[in-house]
Amino acid sequence: MNKRIEQPLPESSVSSPARVINRTLHTADLVLQRLRASLWRVRGARLSAKVMIGSGVMIREPSSVTLMDHVTVESQVWLKVVDHRATI
Repeated sequence: MNKRIEQPLPESSVSSPARVINRTLHTADLVLQRLRASLWRVRGARLSAKVMIGSGVMIREPSSVTLMDHVTVESQVWLKVVDHRATI
């Protein structure tokens, strides 16, 4: 008689539907933030590879903005540069 004793899986390895949906939405949000950063690069901002831009961000003089690694600009932020010689 060979009985197999089943042990419960640790909670970290169980993927509930809510957890999968949450992870998918988080990944989609990261992709959108990086895509917004790419669009600001096209408009003249100097941004490193790991910059993330939230929704509704406005930059008045994108060519005056330089952001380095691991910077997140939250949603609804307005960066207003009043002189083209100024830098952020």
